[in-house]
Amino acid sequence: MSPQPLDLIHVVTGAAAVDPAYGLRSVLDDGATQIVDADGALLATVFRTRGIEVRSEILRLLGRADDDWHFRTEVFVPDGASRGEVVASRIAAEVDGDLVAPV
Repeated sequence: MSPQPLDLIHVVTGAAAVDPAYGLRSVLDDGATQIVDADGALLATVFRTRGIEVRSEILRLLGRADDDWHFRTEVFVPDGASRGEVVASRIAAEVDGDLVAPV
């Protein structure tokens, strides 16, 4: 979740900050971007950012009310992909966001 939308430049910058050798590939008719290591192993899939229309969703996901949070971006990290978690965290930081585990 973030106060600003996440776009491709944030994904590129965040992934490169962790390892400049990481690559990107578009999937799902450009609905998501996958981050892969130099061997092509999937680290994370970042889906398109969506606006949050129901304000109670912020309280449910963050555990606190916060009017500054307007966007939600889903990121899938395969089980055991700790490098993917690091990348997801760095990408979230690019938009002053927080990672929120699924509930």
